[in-house]
Amino acid sequence: NEEGPPPKSGGGPAWLVAVNPDRTSLNLLVCNSLHDPWKSTFVFPGYKIVGKKHYRTYSCKAENVQRHMIPGEDSLAWEEEFDSDEDELTIKPYTIATINFKIEKAKDVVGLLADTFVAESESSNANTEKALSFFRKCGVGAILHAGGVAEKSEGGSLKDYAALISKVFTNSVPRQFHSLSVSDAGGKKGAEMEAAWKAASSALGAKHALYDTFEIGGVNFAVVPENPEKEKYEAVVLKALEKAKGKRVVVLQRRPVEGTTVKSSLFDAAETYSDGSSMKEFLSKHPNVIVLSGHVRSNPLDERSLWQGDYSAVAVGTLSSYREAYSGNSNNIATNNVVFLM
Repeated sequence: NEEGPPPKSGGGPAWLVAVNPDRTSLNLLVCNSLHDPWKSTFVFPGYKIVGKKHYRTYSCKAENVQRHMIPGEDSLAWEEEFDSDEDELTIKPYTIATINFKIEKAKDVVGLLADTFVAESESSNANTEKALSFFRKCGVGAILHAGGVAEKSEGGSLKDYAALISKVFTNSVPRQFHSLSVSDAGGKKGAEMEAAWKAASSALGAKHALYDTFEIGGVNFAVVPENPEKEKYEAVVLKALEKAKGKRVVVLQRRPVEGTTVKSSLFDAAETYSDGSSMKEFLSKHPNVIVLSGHVRSNPLDERSLWQGDYSAVAVGTLSSYREAYSGNSNNIATNNVVFLM
């Protein structure tokens, strides 16, 4: 384009990953062809980053973006080259970056699920069983479930889900953590959830309390039920924050906070306290919190499943073909076979 910058497109950053055969180092090539900076965060499921990362960047003039200028040509040189402990890098517009990581296999791998809606029919549970098998292959030691375990209208029960866990993990069953949904609690809400959790936790094989904190691989977590009581919600999150001492805390809850991840602002989609108020103001004071939620039947491949503002949020996604107002493109939902690992 000889007359100035190319027209703004709907495209986005692209990247290429190369890992050495013994999986001890990884090189990432990122190309940001957008007009705007792009903030990238690096997470490698099943692995952890060791030591500093080595960054190199090269920026291209806007008018040259479509001329296929590639680092490595004689006419180009890296503009920046540095080592850093940061897990994020803001890549400027029209910039190519390479990042070299030293990696090693993580000892604590966590699988994330939501809205499995297991039913009496085994065919309805195929995706859930496939996800659990994938978790087993990845060495998952804990599974976090953001609620919606069973579809009771189709004869499903919490014990059906537990049976799938036992079927897939024949020798060593991962630790189980659940945000109890109203549907899995038999319609119970608020203070009535405590009694419902006694029966549910027994069926699921979960060892934690309805409101609880726990630790996996040095990361602190809090778990709460759907429609939580305000005082108990804030107390358990603050307890996890105190344990974390300034590091990140992951909160496992049923629904997203309004205005965060995909579909969180749709009718009746957002989580609220049992008194109907929102936890948005409380969470906005704690930037190191990451909220994990389900309920809205999202696809993890949707980039809006990740949100960052005053704190962070992740929509875990669904594995079922459940049909209701939040499903959007139901064909995507019915064939979704993507799950998150931590």
